[in-house]
Amino acid sequence: MTQIEDVIVSSITELIRVFVILEYLKTFLEIRSVKCNVFNSIITYAVTLFSYLVFHNVLINLFVTIVGIVFLSTGFVGQLKKKLLLSIMVYGIMFVIDLLASFLLYEAPDSNNYEIISSFISVIFFYIVVICIKKIFKENGKIDLSGQWYLLLFSALLSIAALYIVYKDMTVSREAVITISVIVLFFNIMLYIFYMSMLVRFIYESENLELKQQMNIYEQQIRNDIDNSRKLRGVRHDMKHHIREINDLLTKNKVEQAKDYLYQMNNEILNAQNMYNTGHEAFDGILNYYAEKYANKSLKLEVSVAIPENLEINIFDVNIVLGNLLDNALENAISKTQVDFSLKYNAGMLHISISNLFEGNVKRVDGNIVSRKGENHGLGLDNIKRIVEKYDGTMVMECDGGRFDVDVIMFVG
Repeated sequence: MTQIEDVIVSSITELIRVFVILEYLKTFLEIRSVKCNVFNSIITYAVTLFSYLVFHNVLINLFVTIVGIVFLSTGFVGQLKKKLLLSIMVYGIMFVIDLLASFLLYEAPDSNNYEIISSFISVIFFYIVVICIKKIFKENGKIDLSGQWYLLLFSALLSIAALYIVYKDMTVSREAVITISVIVLFFNIMLYIFYMSMLVRFIYESENLELKQQMNIYEQQIRNDIDNSRKLRGVRHDMKHHIREINDLLTKNKVEQAKDYLYQMNNEILNAQNMYNTGHEAFDGILNYYAEKYANKSLKLEVSVAIPENLEINIFDVNIVLGNLLDNALENAISKTQVDFSLKYNAGMLHISISNLFEGNVKRVDGNIVSRKGENHGLGLDNIKRIVEKYDGTMVMECDGGRFDVDVIMFVG
C-alpha cells in the first residue's frame, strides 16, 4: 500500500472509530454538551491520526489512543474513574479486534490490499460489537459503573498486556494468536455481562427500597393531612362555643383564665397544622414525616428553605437524597439537641446541608465515612451518592468534635 493510500485509509477508519467510540460512551454516560463533543471529537481524531501516521510504534499509539478516548469522554457527565475504565475497556476491545483481523487476513490471496481490507474489517467488526453492547444495556439506561469497578479495569489492562506480548512474540503461530484473541475477547465480554447483571440487580433492589420509602412518606403525609383536616373542622365547629366561653370569662374579669383558655385554643389549632410549611408541598411532606417519626427524641429540627416556587426539579430524586439525609441525621442525633437543615437553590445549583450532634465513633473505610448501621443504611448512602453523581454533583461528609456535617451540591438547572 502506497503512502497516499495509507493516509486515506487511516483517515477514513480513524473517523469511523471516533464515531463508534462516541456511540459506546453514550451507552453509559450522559452527554454534557453537543458542542463540547464535536470539539473533542475533532481534537481526538486529529491527534490519534497524526500519532498513527508519524509514530509507527505500538506503545506510543496505545498511550495516545487511550488518552484520546479519555479526552473524548470529557464531553460526557460522570466521574473520572468511570471514564478511565470505559476508555481502557473500549481500547481493549479495539486492540483485540485489530489483532484478530490482522492475523485472520495475514495469508489472504490479495496480500497487496491486506492492510486496507484488515483496517475496514476491523472497524466494521468494532461497530458491530458496540451495537451489541448498546443492545444488551439499552433497557437498563445509563448504568453506573460503581462497586468493584477496578476488577474490570484490571481485566482490561491484563488483556491488553497479554495480547501485546503475543503480538511482539514472533515465535507464536498465527492459529495460536487467533485462538488467544478469541478467548481473551470472549472472557472480557462474559466478565462484562456478569458484572453488569450483578450491578443491575443491585440498582433494582436500591430503587425498590427508595420507592417503598417514598410510598411510606406519602402515605403517612396523607394520613396526617386527613387527621389535621378533621381537627381543624372540629375547631371551627366549636369556635362559637369557645368565643362564648372567652366572652364570659372576660365579662367576669377573669383575665388570666381567659388567657389560659386562648393558649389552649392556640395549641389545638397548631396541632391541627403541619409543623413545617416551606411553600413546597413535596418538601413539607418529607420534613413533617421525619419530624413525626423521631418525635420521641425531642429534637429541634431547624429548617431553612430558599427555593423558587417555579423551579423545575425532579422531586423524586431530591426526596431520595433528603429522606436518607434526614433519616441518618435524626436517627443518630443526640436526644433533645438541635439538627440544622438547609435547602437552597442558586444559579442552577441545589445546595443541601444537614448537621447534628452524635455520640460514638464513625466508621471509615479507605478514609471515607461509611454507615455505622446495617445493610439498608449502607444502601441509603449508596443511593445518595448515585443520585448526586447523576446530577454531576458532590457530597462531603465531615465529623469533628461530636458534630456530623453533610453537604450536598447538585446541578439541577
